[in-house]
Amino acid sequence: MATHPSDVVRVWAAFSDGANPRLSFLQRLKRVRKFAIDTNAGVREIAWMCVRSPAPDALIDEVHRLHKWAVDSHPFVRRFAIEVTRPCGVWCAHLKRLKKDPTPMIELLDACNSDETQYVQDSVANWLNDAS
Repeated sequence: MATHPSDVVRVWAAFSDGANPRLSFLQRLKRVRKFAIDTNAGVREIAWMCVRSPAPDALIDEVHRLHKWAVDSHPFVRRFAIEVTRPCGVWCAHLKRLKKDPTPMIELLDACNSDETQYVQDSVANWLNDAS
């Protein structure tokens, strides 16, 4: 399903791979990487949403695992690192701990703040808007 030509099928594959609550955060990250670099924006969005869905605030304690993603050579991976930690994502559960105190994400945001691609820069700007 992960390589199916239909975007809809790949969305379902991303969700079924990444939202399994029995998997650790690290396991979910490893499973969704292929979806984080998908050519379809919808597949990429579902990838980060499903990684945070089993326990949204728990990912704050796992943010160190995203540092390699924030400096990855692929801009979609860098954007994923920011999007998965957005405090008030539009279509997902809010991260209440980050709404109260966004400082645990400063290092991650700094890594992408001056990114060479507008796509990643926009994600950082959206993150900061959420926090404000």
